[in-house]
Amino acid sequence: MCVAMRSMYSFDVRFNDLQELPLQIEKRKNLCELFPPGNNFTLKAIKDICNWLPQLRVLDLSCNQLYEVPDEIRSLRNLKRLVLFGNRITTEAINCFCSGLSSLQELNLQFNRITAVPE
Repeated sequence: MCVAMRSMYSFDVRFNDLQELPLQIEKRKNLCELFPPGNNFTLKAIKDICNWLPQLRVLDLSCNQLYEVPDEIRSLRNLKRLVLFGNRITTEAINCFCSGLSSLQELNLQFNRITAVPE
């Protein structure tokens, strides 16, 4: 990974053909915004992101064909904005992860498979 990425605050890899992020991303302790929508991220890749980058404030996982959101998303204590637009997430999947995100200010769930709004 290039030297300029060491102090990077935001990383945008929208609409590529990625299934995961490079392992070196875990060393980016200044990284607060991650934008990988429109890729083919696996559930394991999202778990890795949550474990590697607990300082994230913005995470955009739009259009990644996700059916669920891993429990590890709750470890993102500083997360203010979570975008899950255009996936295949169900109402049941939302109920599982929403409770642990106390700093969350914006949650975008447009164009999913939600049949009821969780309480």
